[in-house]
Amino acid sequence: MQPFTKKEIIGFTVGCISSLLYLFSRVPQIYTNFKRKSTEGVSYYLFALVILGNSLYGMSVLLKNPTPGRAEGNYIIHHLPWLTGSLGVLSLDVIIAFQFLAYRKRKSHTSAEREALLGEQDE
Repeated sequence: MQPFTKKEIIGFTVGCISSLLYLFSRVPQIYTNFKRKSTEGVSYYLFALVILGNSLYGMSVLLKNPTPGRAEGNYIIHHLPWLTGSLGVLSLDVIIAFQFLAYRKRKSHTSAEREALLGEQDE
């Protein structure tokens, strides 16, 4: 097992900071949707494409072969910030996708329509 170089440690640290910022980027949207009980103004297609992109990116990192001479464990450790960012944000994007389902507008009938329907049943 080769020790990490100074350049690799700096890259890992920058990757961790990037991953945290990427993860926290979804929290305000999730909170806003929850508070408003609506996803109005949020693009469903954007989140659908982001979910697909993060899924494929995470799979590509997991399926890529490590550099010759490096163990698989080292490879995963090296790429942990990006895996965490990609797959972690994927889970937050799934929450937003569920919010789209939970807060979608249902057709509601006006009170006049309801009264007409109810009045017809009584006769």
